[in-house]
Amino acid sequence: MSLTFSIGDELGDYEIVAELDVGGMAELFLGRVRAGTKNAGRPVAIKAIRPEYSTDPSFLAMFRDEARIVSRIDHPHVVRVLDWGRHERKHFLVMEYLHGVSLSGLLRRLYEMGRTLTPAAAAALAVQAARGMHAAHELRGSDGELLQVIHRDISPQNIMVTSSGEAKVIDFGIVKALGRSARTSLGQIKGKIRYMSPEQMSGAYLDRRADIFALGVVLWETLATRRLYGEATDAEVITRAARGELPPPGSVADVPFALDRVVMKALRADPADRFRTAEDFAAAILEAEPAAREVDAASLRSLAWGVVGADLDKLAARLPIDLPTRETVGRDSSTAVRSLTRMLDAEVEATAVGTLEDYVEDKRVSPLAPPPAPADVAPIVPIPAPPAAPKSRRWVSIVQGIVFVAVLVAAAYAAYAITRSL
Repeated sequence: MSLTFSIGDELGDYEIVAELDVGGMAELFLGRVRAGTKNAGRPVAIKAIRPEYSTDPSFLAMFRDEARIVSRIDHPHVVRVLDWGRHERKHFLVMEYLHGVSLSGLLRRLYEMGRTLTPAAAAALAVQAARGMHAAHELRGSDGELLQVIHRDISPQNIMVTSSGEAKVIDFGIVKALGRSARTSLGQIKGKIRYMSPEQMSGAYLDRRADIFALGVVLWETLATRRLYGEATDAEVITRAARGELPPPGSVADVPFALDRVVMKALRADPADRFRTAEDFAAAILEAEPAAREVDAASLRSLAWGVVGADLDKLAARLPIDLPTRETVGRDSSTAVRSLTRMLDAEVEATAVGTLEDYVEDKRVSPLAPPPAPADVAPIVPIPAPPAAPKSRRWVSIVQGIVFVAVLVAAAYAAYAITRSL
């Protein structure tokens, strides 16, 4: 498969130095600021539209919207878009390079270790993501009016945990805002359905509270170490979300009751019942789990190196730029792993749904996330416990059983009577 750019290509002030990932509609490259220009040698990530989409006006408009809108967001918990342009009719945008792992990758590695994040660590990451989202939601135009930015695709894949100990919201590819040149038709759904709010699933009007619902799902799954909807079909997912038939994470894991309540408020079916802003959501998380305030950047940095340090080292060895490794970082990560994670208990592991790759959207794992387990090592796939039957159904089953036994007894007695008469 031919890629949009090749190693060595020069795109204005940037040069392509390595391939990172190939997605369905775009490709990701590692770039570097060229010598003789400002910030020479700085590594950057370059996102390019795949050739087959480069002539699609709607996709080009969506791509330009991402560059134009996100480049205006300046927040430590949102990936920075530095530049965008076109090279030989090929469109690209330039972002800060993040050396780290997606939240999905971090959770998968922890699962392989038989561990999960503590409520404090999960809450701390959610708070950072919520504050990044709030910065995007509060973006204003030149007239001072809110642009009503909505990410629409918040998920564990789109939250990066960097090697420096920060959570960053990434991939605003389907961002919605006032003044966008790309328009979404009424009823058209964009995003991952299992993280969507009920109103997004139905194609109805959206505001920032749709992103709050999505982050609520992410926090639920991070706390519970399982998928919120399990093996439900898309139709069942839509029905449960619309009816508000979602269990609290504390029903399947050891989660503080106060934090349970915060998560469930974010997951209310009616947007009016959710938190008004992502900043309100972050404040409520910290009030419910005060220990999250003590989980600072240094702690999260040690956690990242302790859990995915080997993967980061492999990536650093493969890429032609200077990146930190466990040797150069030179810190003991075992303490952070012990204090910010805990063992999966038997009940959680027995009811977890799916495989270790459940948190990955595509089968092809991004090199920015840890690789899957080797093919010769079969992962343990826990079998979900069957749901308890409703009481009414259980009574029906009992009555049917009694009738069945009675019929058998009657048949046996009739046979016996016929035999005696002969």
